[in-house]
Amino acid sequence: MTFFSRCKKIAKKQLIFLAFVMSVLGAGRLFASDFYWENPVSITNTDSYFPGTLNADGKSLVFWQNVDKKNKQIYMSCRTYTTLNDYFDNENFAGPFSYSGDEVPYIYTAAILKSGIAAVAVLSAKNFISVYTTSDFGVTWKSSRIKTSGLMVAPRIFASQNDKNEVFKMFISAGQENSFMLYESDSSDGLAWTDLEPFKPAAKLRNPFLPCLSTIDGTNVVVFQSQFVNPSTSRISYQLYMTVQSPDGRTWEDAVLISDRQSLSLRDKNDFYDYQNQRPYIYNFDGHTYLTWERSLKNVSSIWFAQLNKTGLEPLTAEAVTTAGNASRAVFFNYDGKLCLSWFDDRRGRDGVYMAQRNGSYWEESTICENQNSNQFVSPLITEDQKALAFIWQQGQTAQNINKTKNTIAFLAPDRTVGVPVLNPVSFKKNKKSGKKTAEIQVQLPKDSSNIAGYTYIWTQNPDDVPPKTITHFPKETKIKVTAQSGDGKYYLILIAKDYAGNWSEPAVLEYNLDTTPPLPPEIKQFDVDKYGFLTSNTFRLFWERSQSEDADSYVYRLDFAGELPSRLYQSPGHAIKLSQAQIQNELNALSHKYQNLLVKKRRMSGQGTFSSVAQRTKQFTNLSNGVYVFCVAAVDDVGNVGEVATTFVFLNKYKPSTVVNYA
Repeated sequence: MTFFSRCKKIAKKQLIFLAFVMSVLGAGRLFASDFYWENPVSITNTDSYFPGTLNADGKSLVFWQNVDKKNKQIYMSCRTYTTLNDYFDNENFAGPFSYSGDEVPYIYTAAILKSGIAAVAVLSAKNFISVYTTSDFGVTWKSSRIKTSGLMVAPRIFASQNDKNEVFKMFISAGQENSFMLYESDSSDGLAWTDLEPFKPAAKLRNPFLPCLSTIDGTNVVVFQSQFVNPSTSRISYQLYMTVQSPDGRTWEDAVLISDRQSLSLRDKNDFYDYQNQRPYIYNFDGHTYLTWERSLKNVSSIWFAQLNKTGLEPLTAEAVTTAGNASRAVFFNYDGKLCLSWFDDRRGRDGVYMAQRNGSYWEESTICENQNSNQFVSPLITEDQKALAFIWQQGQTAQNINKTKNTIAFLAPDRTVGVPVLNPVSFKKNKKSGKKTAEIQVQLPKDSSNIAGYTYIWTQNPDDVPPKTITHFPKETKIKVTAQSGDGKYYLILIAKDYAGNWSEPAVLEYNLDTTPPLPPEIKQFDVDKYGFLTSNTFRLFWERSQSEDADSYVYRLDFAGELPSRLYQSPGHAIKLSQAQIQNELNALSHKYQNLLVKKRRMSGQGTFSSVAQRTKQFTNLSNGVYVFCVAAVDDVGNVGEVATTFVFLNKYKPSTVVNYA
């Protein structure tokens, strides 16, 4: 396994009712559609921060900051996705940009026009903003530079409607020390920009920044945060304000406070200025405009949601989406025709990634990733004609043995694959023939981020057959026994596994080659005999030819004593046989007839007195007793099948007596 721990499938689905209904009835719960994910992988090797995505028709762009902490420099990088598996990188297409201090600053935002022009606005120097544009989805880039005055925070760039034409609108917050103002500028191509002008709706507000732009009924609307001073206590809190552009696009209405009392639950005993309200995000969906933001009390932040109209919040629509942990950086997106949110929070003690889908008046929450890493700044990545949902985020990993954290960009794709199972033979050897009709196989199912639901298999003699995609066995069933019913030949166990995401694996195939056909018998070579038919010596060597069966790889043999030889047939130095040759021949014929059944009887070529030979096809015998013997030899193939036995009589009559001395 990699250092990434497996992201679990849906662990908990928490649904939150509208704030008004919650105050009366309490929270409602429902089950969401299951999402299943692959394990997250890192797409960067360098120290990488603050990923962001632009999802357009046909392609999606991912941006992030590569950071050289040693030299305190930042580079901008980009990856372009056509599909989740088809992408290209343009590393460090912009930079380096110097920074100071220990904290890495967030220096860019990005936007894309319907025409396909994408722009990245970067705080490139103390008094400069650089804008990089691409019209070929990140292959090539052009740039322009805007000079400013005073201290700045990262520019915010959006696609905006202006006189029925779509343009880029950029906001910056600039000023001196703890006092700053909001400025705006427009561009039709991202390169030529109008002069920075104060954003008039925010001119009378204290330190406005982090504006977000979208539309309501085709009219531009901006929501931003600003410092609100409690007139009674002089306590400062961050509140949200909204302004709507005039239909002709020339002026803006006065900003109105929208995070006031009406944005709270009716049962909330706190007042609105007791809360900090930050990081607004506006989104158009299904003809309506929605707002999400971070609302915190006593250093605990939650993600909130409301619907907007041209005067502010739609009454009784504000509600908390999260109820546990410190939640941050909520982003809207549309997937599968549903309004969705993604964010990160630390409900488990470490930052994890979560999402929720809007279902009527409920939010259906799903866990995206909870692991040992710190997972932050999540953005949805939607490709393949809006059919494929993935996520990008920043993950912090603590290096082993040193107290340092490296940040990389994590990529989480929908679970579309299952590893191929492994089939291990138990009762036979892989790629070897077997003489047993019954085969036992062990099933090793793959590890899967969504877990394996089960498997199915077929036992066939056609290796191209495919099992039907219906689960017939569960993961605990790890052994399979099958029988070769159709005689010798090759059989195939073909198995496919399915995970809980609905993916079927490629087939795992294990070949079983049944061979119950014994090899042909070897031929026993002629051995030396005297003129009567006796071996020339009771010390002798027997030979046999190789079996004509190609799979014969060894031999078994034995020499069985059949019966006594009449003493009148004995022969030794100084003791010749006194019978005539005809009489001797009659004697041998009689013995052959007597023991003929021993030549043809079926023998079990095993047990005591049976020997085997692999390389040699010969056997030496030394001074055996006189008698009638039957020599038997059979071929054995590579699976252990023993062939037909070749037999012959061996007549011995020349025993040499010897004395054995045993020492006490």
